[in-house]
Amino acid sequence: MHSQATIFALVASPWEKLLPDSLVQKILAKQKITYYQSVYTPIVTLWAMISQVFSPDKSLSQAVKRMST
Repeated sequence: MHSQATIFALVASPWEKLLPDSLVQKILAKQKITYYQSVYTPIVTLWAMISQVFSPDKSLSQAVKRMST
């Protein structure tokens, strides 16, 4: 199993430039949304979903595979 930092790095590029973690954190704080710190944080989940939408293979299994390779 990959660490939170590793998964974050795997999924982040190129999404971190378009939708930085700091911006998502500010939005979550402003909306008073709390969550447990886990491997799949809201930003990692969001970036994975975006990569799934833009990928030729839109399957969930491929999105998860991209996060773990």
